[in-house]
Amino acid sequence: QNLYTAFYEELHKALLGFVSDKLNVPVAELSRDRISEALKESGVAETYINSFIGILDACEFARYAPDSGHDAMAAHYNAAVDVISSIDSSKDKYPSYNKNSFEDLLFEIQEIVPLENRVEKISEELKYANTIEEKNKYILDAIALKKLIADKKAKRVGGK
Repeated sequence: QNLYTAFYEELHKALLGFVSDKLNVPVAELSRDRISEALKESGVAETYINSFIGILDACEFARYAPDSGHDAMAAHYNAAVDVISSIDSSKDKYPSYNKNSFEDLLFEIQEIVPLENRVEKISEELKYANTIEEKNKYILDAIALKKLIADKKAKRVGGK
């Protein structure tokens, strides 16, 4: 449940960060209505605006609803990427924005959350290990994944 909630919080943050940078409006001043109006004034098609707002709503709902699984997470993620790409394709209509903040959040969602989810599964599997060898294997797998997570984060920060 924690990873599910974290995924939707990060996706929500990424969407707001994107539109904030794109429209040059502080995140604190964004509301559904303000986003809709600003995107409309910028010439974004109504279908993309509705899709964007729909994904924001789905994120809000998912943060407080029971886990509906990885299929829903993947669908929302793909929908967010699609609508952002569609909005971004008309970038000449917008001021420039800081792509790195959005890319960092997407990196976290794509690269880190699945690995952290695997660490959580390994921890769960460890409970059912029958032998010392099995337990050691699970522990070593979890340590290796945690190192991989740290390395990916360090590489991302250092690779900019």
